[in-house]
Amino acid sequence: MTGAGPNPEELEHPSGTKPLGLGSRVECCVRGGEKTPAWKRGVVAADHGDDTYDVKYDDDGTVESKVARKSVWVLKTPSVGNKDTMPLYDGMRVQARQNYEKPWKGGVYACGSAPGDRAQITYDDGSVEAVERWRIRPHPEL
Repeated sequence: MTGAGPNPEELEHPSGTKPLGLGSRVECCVRGGEKTPAWKRGVVAADHGDDTYDVKYDDDGTVESKVARKSVWVLKTPSVGNKDTMPLYDGMRVQARQNYEKPWKGGVYACGSAPGDRAQITYDDGSVEAVERWRIRPHPEL
């Protein structure tokens, strides 16, 4: 939990009407009967199309369903390439550097499918590679 509330220097206020993409890094108020709301960081796991989203939290992996857009703050600069701060989920659209080469190539992340600190990426061209987490970033179209 990040504490008393979102930091406007790191986060974008939810007043905008722009929909959130899957994989967007966010911070939102956790539901519950607490007098002081708790704020947690996570990733958008589902868009219900009615300005509500499912959010998967970083700290414990729980998913909160139907979070209202007005309660979701978006990270201005998402973390990329850091295995500890970039949650990925099975089927997420990502980009990776295939065989350490440039440019970034689009593909799909497969959870728990490669040994060690690697993830299996199935690239858009059909090729498959076990990729180190630092070579993976969320797809910019998310």
